[in-house]
Amino acid sequence: MKAIKTILIVGGGNVAWHFQRALSALGDIDVKQTSSRKAVLDRAELIIIAVKDDAIEAVAQKIEAKEAIVVHTSGITGIDVLKERFENCGVIYPLQTLKKGIDVSFNALPLCLEANNEVTFSLLETLAKSISSMVYNINSAQRKHLHLAATLANNFTNHIFGITKEVLDAADLPFDILFPLIDNTITEVKTHNPYSIQTGAAKRSDETTIEAHRAMLDDEQRKIYDILTQAIRLKHRE
Repeated sequence: MKAIKTILIVGGGNVAWHFQRALSALGDIDVKQTSSRKAVLDRAELIIIAVKDDAIEAVAQKIEAKEAIVVHTSGITGIDVLKERFENCGVIYPLQTLKKGIDVSFNALPLCLEANNEVTFSLLETLAKSISSMVYNINSAQRKHLHLAATLANNFTNHIFGITKEVLDAADLPFDILFPLIDNTITEVKTHNPYSIQTGAAKRSDETTIEAHRAMLDDEQRKIYDILTQAIRLKHRE
């Protein structure tokens, strides 16, 4: 089976930037990049739509090369958005927070693949394995759950870290004092069910500690604290 040798990346954001770098580094593939704001007239064997979720369908309508394999990179958008227009289509979803200018090792970055036929999947898989050692066959329904899980584990956790830093800043304490605790928590959840290692005032219904905590928080912080405290209480009453 002939490997993909020409790639066009549509978009100029974070994901497009990283795919352009990772694929260009292979050396034996001609990788080009174009704006998502104009009609896509350039030809390539593979066209990667790397734009915001709500722009994927509009960009797909601008692609004239219907003989190409066309994929998007979204975690939440299904493959159906491409199926009606392209004979060969799919998804390459990178499961990682990607930002321009910050290098990421693609070799340790999960790439989640889907395609509308076996030949297309095989071509995408060969390409993906040339830049990553973590390649998964994941359908649209599974990928939506994965995207939600990633949001909870990364985006929501990061927001909690932000609140945590505010609490420490208010007491003139360094954020890095918590790094060993954070590192230990991450290590533990890799080998245990997170619920099984839950500790803290909410689990043991320590009302004195809970009220002391609540008194130190502002209104918005307290709302989040109360929601999480109640969730922990309910979970550990089961």
